[in-house]
Amino acid sequence: YKNYFLKITTDKKSIKIYTKDCLLKMSVYKNPKRVVLDFKRLQHFKTKSTKICNSNIKAIKVGSHNCTYRVTIDEDRKTNLRVKKTNYGYLIY
Repeated sequence: YKNYFLKITTDKKSIKIYTKDCLLKMSVYKNPKRVVLDFKRLQHFKTKSTKICNSNIKAIKVGSHNCTYRVTIDEDRKTNLRVKKTNYGYLIY
């Protein structure tokens, strides 16, 4: 996924979220297993869902909600993803 304020890349083991936007909230859900990241930005766009060929992730969804946008990462059942702040944005592994 890519637009002018957000870029998401993936490889076999991790996801990189490139953004300068402030992370407002991170939530982890167990059923179904997913990580939800809410970022601050007044930006409206249609929700986009992409299936991922990754050993840890099934799909990534990006959508806008009021004054935020949300990145949802649907996990494989056997993983416990971690989120790390980096100089480019966030690393999920």
